[in-house]
Amino acid sequence: MLKQGFNGTGIDEICKAAGVTKGALFHYFPNKDELAIALLDYHWTITQQMLAQTPYGAATDPLQRILLYVDLFIAMGRMPGAPMSCLFGNLTQELGVAENSVVEKCKWGFTNWAKQIGDDLRSAQEKYETTSSWSAHEIAEYFVSIYEGSLILAKAQKNPEILSLNMTHFRSYLSSLFAFKNNKPKIKNKGA
Repeated sequence: MLKQGFNGTGIDEICKAAGVTKGALFHYFPNKDELAIALLDYHWTITQQMLAQTPYGAATDPLQRILLYVDLFIAMGRMPGAPMSCLFGNLTQELGVAENSVVEKCKWGFTNWAKQIGDDLRSAQEKYETTSSWSAHEIAEYFVSIYEGSLILAKAQKNPEILSLNMTHFRSYLSSLFAFKNNKPKIKNKGA
């Protein structure tokens, strides 16, 4: 489904790739929608496990965490052969106008992704001085939009560097939201 989309991937093809019969597949997944939802759940879980094993996952400072998170996406765009695709994004683009459980699961994924980023941003706002007033949730959704849009452009232009370039711009923007002194973020004065 990641390569050919929901509608372009047939049940026979899925069964062949998985080495199972249709009966076995439909025993666990009553329909293709349920299979897609299970794939989205699996994708979410694997991604969370992978992130936990990165410097981002080990960092405790919220600003450091969010900057390391963006750095992961900058590096991803520079990796030869890295997939320029997102299962949540692909299925949303293909099925987004439909009202069904797969689209709802995609919405859940984007909402939770933005919440994770937003939680770190909110914690960083509480700890460090900012240069202006801004919404952590809106900046988190901005990140998601830049990532998903960059994947579309990278595919269209057959240029994965677009992801790195756009994430590098986002990182600069994100850094500009916080006050720095001598290259270090300024911690808020608790007594002020």
